[in-house]
Amino acid sequence: MKNLSEQVEFLQNILIAIATGRDTDTSEFSVLRQEIVNNSLLKDIVPHFLRTCRTTTEFWHFIKPQSPTYAGRRRFIWDEFQPIFERIEGARTTPADQNVSVTLEKFDTDSVHKIWLKALERRETDPESAITSARTLLVFSFPDSENKAFCLFSLLKWRAEPFAMHISKNW
Repeated sequence: MKNLSEQVEFLQNILIAIATGRDTDTSEFSVLRQEIVNNSLLKDIVPHFLRTCRTTTEFWHFIKPQSPTYAGRRRFIWDEFQPIFERIEGARTTPADQNVSVTLEKFDTDSVHKIWLKALERRETDPESAITSARTLLVFSFPDSENKAFCLFSLLKWRAEPFAMHISKNW
């Protein structure tokens, strides 16, 4: 099948076609929707309507009142999908995001994965809390690892410098 970026773009195009009254083959909607909603890299940023609209008819009833114009509906969909494309293209990730996400899923514990997703969300708004959450998970996940500091710096690379002293003093 297509790579993740192509799948997201294809789903976005299906939704825009529905929202603008164009005829389109919607047979892949359900499969693409499931793959994207359940993707570990994207599940925390998937638009709410994608989680709740399980059919194209449900989506139509959702999108119709969002804007009286086709242009407004297109803009709404593009805006909702923008964080997904940014995540896929790496604009808002660090090299460790995918690896750590996959590793934590292997624990098969929802609470561990939720803490990791919360750390990712907090990275921009509350970096100190993100560091604490990530550190807790790293200690739990890799208790004997000598590379904990490297993993943490990879996780929070673009925010790590202001807090480097804090981390090194409190590790």
